[in-house]
Formats: sequence, C-alpha cells, structure tokens
Amino acid sequence: MLIVDKITKSIQAKEIVKDCSLSVQAGQICGLAGPNGAGKTTLLNCIAGVLTPEAGRIELDGKDLIHEPLNRKALFLISEDFDEGQFFTIRQMKEFYSMFYQLDEETFAQHLRHFQLEEKLRISSLSKGQKRQALFSIALSLDLRLLMIDEVFDGLDWNVRRYLMRCLTDKISDESMGVLLVSHSLKEIKGICDHCFLMKDQTIVAQQDLLENHLFRVQLVFLQERKPDLKTLEIVQMEQIGKCWNAVVRGEEQAIRSAIAGLSPALADVQPLSLEDYFSLMTDSTWKGDEENDGEVF
Repeated sequence: MLIVDKITKSIQAKEIVKDCSLSVQAGQICGLAGPNGAGKTTLLNCIAGVLTPEAGRIELDGKDLIHEPLNRKALFLISEDFDEGQFFTIRQMKEFYSMFYQLDEETFAQHLRHFQLEEKLRISSLSKGQKRQALFSIALSLDLRLLMIDEVFDGLDWNVRRYLMRCLTDKISDESMGVLLVSHSLKEIKGICDHCFLMKDQTIVAQQDLLENHLFRVQLVFLQERKPDLKTLEIVQMEQIGKCWNAVVRGEEQAIRSAIAGLSPALADVQPLSLEDYFSLMTDSTWKGDEENDGEVF
C-alpha cells in the first residue's frame, strides 16, 4: 500500500531525514518511534505533502505522492500541533475538509457526541485534547487508505485513548486502510501497533514485527567455565561473565529450548526480548523510549 523508498529531506542545508525507507500494508497499524529530533515528524510531513523531499520515492497504491498532489486525497495527517483554522467553528472545519474528502456526516456526528463536543464551538475555545478529539472526529469519518497520526495520544486521557483504539481497530478490520503513527514512547507503540520502525540520527535503523517476536534473551550457567556450542542457533549477540553466558538468539522458542537442553547447563532461562532491549541492541543506544506515568495506553 504505502511505500517510502530512500527519502531524503534537508532544511536550511541540514539533513533532517536521510535515506529513509518503510512500508505500511492495509490492515496494519505501524508505529514510528525514536528520540526527539530523530526526524519522525519531518518524514510524516514528506509523506503528507507538507514538505517535498529532495530524493526518494513515495507511493500509495502505486500512485506517486510527491509529484501528483491529487493522489494525497487518500491520506490524512493528524499533526502534533494543530493550529489551522483557529477561528473556525467545528462545523466550519468539517465543511473545509469536506471540500477535499468524502466525509460521512452520521459518523462525524457520532464521534462528536461521544466527545461531548458541539459543531458551534470555536476551535480557539477548545483545550489541546479537545482540538485533537475534533480532528479525530473528522479523520475517522473520512474514506481513507492511510491515516497518519503524530504523537498519537498526546493530550488525551485514558478513556479517550481506549475509545480511539477501538475506532482505529474497526477502521482497519476490513483491510481497506492502514495506519502510521508517530510516538516517542515505546509503551504507546507496544500497546497499539503490530509493526514498529525505529528512527535514529535522521534515518530508520531498525524494525520489528510486534505480533511475531522471534528474538529471545538466553542465559546459561555451567558448573565449569566453558563456551556453549550454539552453532545450530542464530546468535545475534553473546557475552560471557564468568560461568554465565548471556545471548540474544533469533528463532523459534521451542527450537532454542531444545538446543539448550542438549548442552546440560546447570541453569537455563529463555525469555522473549523486549521491544526496548531489541532497539537498544540494534542501535547500540541507551534510549528505550520516554515512558511517562500517564496511565494505560488503552
């Protein structure tokens, strides 16, 4: 569906995004994570057409998004800082977007009722969270192929998050649409997405399928100091601390446990590798996502 291929974007002679590639399929919710300043928002803006990249290719359903602006009618971006139409009412904002998109009035009214918002309210009178609720009401009422969300739950309380998660899940259930969302919090990514990309230093450095985790952390302890023979396994990383061996292994859990059993260790432990540890491993970084104590994700 969405293909982003080797996108590069500079602003004032500084590379903000360089050689970035990712893909999103219909029916997927994909996350784009990374520390502040990694280039996440700039990449989203390139996909949405807010910025024009100097190099690379962006296609949605095989249609060029960079040079053919009309093809962008199949996507919508909920930006982190919504400041357009501050003097609009919610009704005027709805009418504005209706000029460019096919909007379902009944669905829009249903979302507004849930958020306890009225069309007569001015955008400038709303809180940050209410502005995002109004914009989500618009986005969830459109006929889209791709919905992009920057800092997905920023400014929203836990019950709104639960409601939006249900709505997003319903929207992708028939595989007519995909979702690409940005967050600096791996906690949010894990709670929402089935696939995640990590940006660091203006490029995508790692990705992980969150539904099928085939990476495991293995700890082995032997009574005598020895190096275990693990050549039948795909070792990503291994280190020795005395009689203890710590390894990151890629493969099926049962196959890993069978191979370890044949070594007769005094102690063996196999645990799935967390998303935070995986990204730290792949990027040689201590960043593990900014985790704020702001309640459950959904």
